[in-house]
Amino acid sequence: MEGQTVPSSVKVFGILNIVFGSFGLVTSPLGLLSLDQSIEFFENFGANSATIGWFRASAWFAPLMALALLILGIGLLMKKPWARSGSIIYAYIAIAIGILNMIFIVGIFSGGLASSDPAAIGGIVGGVVGGLVGLIYPILTIIFLSKPNVKAALERRNRV
Repeated sequence: MEGQTVPSSVKVFGILNIVFGSFGLVTSPLGLLSLDQSIEFFENFGANSATIGWFRASAWFAPLMALALLILGIGLLMKKPWARSGSIIYAYIAIAIGILNMIFIVGIFSGGLASSDPAAIGGIVGGVVGGLVGLIYPILTIIFLSKPNVKAALERRNRV
């Protein structure tokens, strides 16, 4: 039925959400296991307690975000309207977290720039470039799942 078609972006983002969510569920425990080493590394560069607290909270929040992404991916494959809106909300949260991470990374390593410390320069470049790359998927999620035809197709399909 032509009126019942759902844009392919729903399936694509459903699959990608499942893949990225599953990957996050597998890797986030590793981040928690190495959290103390990461904190020690940041402290060596003079990270303050607020920054350390942020990274600690982020490490514990990561598995929850991964689980949410996995659930939202399944919902998108089932063509549920709540999965579309949830994915968009998830994307905005991921963007905010990504920007905050970049700000904290630059703050941590900026002290080493005065001494031209290669580790500090690498930390800033890696943190910013990695952070920017990490923003691509959430931005694409917002762009594609916010399209009126996607919203209308999922709402129409759910009413039937």
